[in-house]
Amino acid sequence: MVAATAAAAAFVGPLSLLLLLLLLPQHICRLSLQDFVSFFSAVSLLLPLLLHLLQRICIHPTGDAAAAATATPAAAAAAGAAVEFELAPFVLYRHLKELQQAAADLLHASVSFDIYLPPAAAPALAEAARRVLQQLQHQTLLLQQQQQQQQLLQQQQQQQQLLQEQQQQQQLLQQQLLQQQQQQQLLLQQQQQQQLQQYSGVRTALSRAARRRLFDPNLLQQYSGVRTALSRAARRRLFDPNLSTPQHLFAAADVAALATSYEELVAAAAAAATAATAAATTAAAAATAAANPAHSATSLRAS
Repeated sequence: MVAATAAAAAFVGPLSLLLLLLLLPQHICRLSLQDFVSFFSAVSLLLPLLLHLLQRICIHPTGDAAAAATATPAAAAAAGAAVEFELAPFVLYRHLKELQQAAADLLHASVSFDIYLPPAAAPALAEAARRVLQQLQHQTLLLQQQQQQQQLLQQQQQQQQLLQEQQQQQQLLQQQLLQQQQQQQLLLQQQQQQQLQQYSGVRTALSRAARRRLFDPNLLQQYSGVRTALSRAARRRLFDPNLSTPQHLFAAADVAALATSYEELVAAAAAAATAATAAATTAAAAATAAANPAHSATSLRAS
């Protein structure tokens, strides 16, 4: 009996408390210690399959001798069932909350293990219950962490989507700004072309007027200095293709040259006028002198 109790303590694992929760008290009373050992050895690693195994394995009232005689066939049958159920895809995490609550209820329940099991098996069952509770709590934490990670991933995906939308909006704004800038550049080019066309018309008119007025042969024949200054100014100003907005017809040098030329012209005209005046005075004096001898002769005759 001591050896069987030690074997039960060694084989009883975390699934013992689940078995106690699934079996009715009268069924537990009809089981022997060897039945517990044989059963737990087969299903100790198959927590999701416990309910299915209990539905397939028939529990009969047996004694110690009968249990010892049928231990090997029962273990073989349980092992065969375990191999069969290993191929099925079961998910343990679906029942974590229920299992955790069941383990907590068993730890706090006022149940006397002496009624159902030998006293030597009670500490092992209590320790197994604590281990199962710890495992379930750990698995629950793992599930919570997985859920948190999934939530974080979802948040990151949402943030990435928001960033992508913001980037798309910024790209659209940039495209709109580029289009506006291109339109403004086109308008400026059109305005510049219009201004150039207007200026070309003005330049043509000025050139025509310059050819018609500034290059008058009667004016240019009056004085060579004036003609030279006007020709220089006309070549530099009126026919300059780089000139955009002509504000003056002549430069300062042209004005100075023209002033000098006109001063020379005025001086020449003044000299000519003085000479003409002197000539006129001389002619008048000569005429007067010529008239005086005749008057003297007439006076003498009268006397």
